[in-house]
Amino acid sequence: MEKEKKGKKIWKYLIIILLILLVISLIIGGYFLKLYLYPTVSFSLKGEEKYLLSYGDKYEEAGAEAKVNGKDYNNKIKIDDSKVKIDELGEYKINYSITLPNGKQENLERIIKVVDDIKPEIKLKGDNPIKISYGSTFTEPGYEVSDNYDESDTLKVEVTYDRTINTKESGTYQITYTVTDSNHNSNSIVREVIVSPRIVVINGITYVEGILIVNKKYSLPANYNPGENKEAANQLYLMRMEAAKYGYDLRYCSGFRSYNYQTNLYNNYVKKYGQAMTDTFSAKPGHSEHQTGLAFDIGAIDDNFGDTETGKWLAINAHKYGFIIRYPKGKQDVTGYKYEPWHVRYLGVELATKVYKSGLTLEEYLNI
Repeated sequence: MEKEKKGKKIWKYLIIILLILLVISLIIGGYFLKLYLYPTVSFSLKGEEKYLLSYGDKYEEAGAEAKVNGKDYNNKIKIDDSKVKIDELGEYKINYSITLPNGKQENLERIIKVVDDIKPEIKLKGDNPIKISYGSTFTEPGYEVSDNYDESDTLKVEVTYDRTINTKESGTYQITYTVTDSNHNSNSIVREVIVSPRIVVINGITYVEGILIVNKKYSLPANYNPGENKEAANQLYLMRMEAAKYGYDLRYCSGFRSYNYQTNLYNNYVKKYGQAMTDTFSAKPGHSEHQTGLAFDIGAIDDNFGDTETGKWLAINAHKYGFIIRYPKGKQDVTGYKYEPWHVRYLGVELATKVYKSGLTLEEYLNI
């Protein structure tokens, strides 16, 4: 009886163990079956999903990355880019695929759009700017165009003028060249045409557009001795009186100087300072504006005069009486002389106002 009871217990335990093993097997088998039938998949593109590629550029494949059930699957990614033509404009698709253990396939897609977004090039023939003499004939030198996609002879070029170029009217003219390709990319360049002013020399005296000019380039004859210009002297008086109303003393320092006077003055400066330094602030004989009778030194012969209230008033009001500050700050490379806030030149109210508002020196304004 006892043996029979022991045998039944053993079978009972064996059945329980088998049942436990069966459950464990079902659990494990179910898990692996799930992994096989319904795997966990991570599949994504590297880089952008939509890629804009300029025509002519090289395409660099960014690739994709994949994991199946947590394991690296990158070496099983297949990339099909057979339909991509980077040398032709258009939209193309790259297909990325992986085959799962259960035979199913996962797919990704990247769109490559090849576009022409490069501006065509345009180069001007000849100089820019072009400087031509007053009254001469102007011939447009032309241009050259090219493009990364279109042939040069198919490009559209539009040429526009800001105004008709008249070589008997001095000034700066602009020609704009605009080139456009078949994909509506455009590029522009501007050429300047500078017509030199009309220069007339009468008895050794130079007139530019009717304005008497004296500087380091243009001189006066030794016998030119007009004295102080009456109109300029009268306007100077009116300006000084107006300044005095506001408490500003524009005292008269210097006016007309003859050729001989300037000769002595210049030579004395050379002896004292040397020619190189003298040439920065004193004119050689025949090159001084004071000899015209139209130039005056007023206020104070002091480099800091321009920073005083009197100097500031003069700078912003001189044109109202027909004067300009002849040698402005920062223009020594143009005028040849250092900043002289005390030196004014009479041009007449209309012209002086134009020069003042332009912000240019007289040389720059007249293109000389």
